[in-house]
Amino acid sequence: HDNLRRILGRDKTWNAALVGAGNIGRALLSYRRFDQQNFHITHVFDNNPEAIGTTINQRVIHDVVTIEEKLANTETQLGIIAVPAQHAQAVAEQLVAAGVSGILNFAPRRVEVPPTTTVSSVDFTLSLEQLAFQVNLARHTHSEESLS
Repeated sequence: HDNLRRILGRDKTWNAALVGAGNIGRALLSYRRFDQQNFHITHVFDNNPEAIGTTINQRVIHDVVTIEEKLANTETQLGIIAVPAQHAQAVAEQLVAAGVSGILNFAPRRVEVPPTTTVSSVDFTLSLEQLAFQVNLARHTHSEESLS
């Protein structure tokens, strides 16, 4: 059991920086299971002047231009991108420059990173398309079975 936890990386704490304090970002900050599973969002960044300096769930929102400065000499291994598509690539580059090794990308576009960085993308539209396809296929298959 301990070996499996170690292999899966579940035996340690993972610190993450969230970039984007809009709807998705706020939802992620209120998701309590992250902390229960040893994933801690330690830094939050945004480019909205009205959001910078405010606090969400005990986390101060910093200006996105300070990513490298704020993450320097921290144990922040993961980055979460929750920004509009047109800003995603620039944010990915900032996170890589800050030393982040893995990125969870919620932006609706692919980001290019060096091979030393791993990206996992969450594409809500693609997920819904796959779900609709599976539901449609199941209905079609079921209606054919009832005809025979």
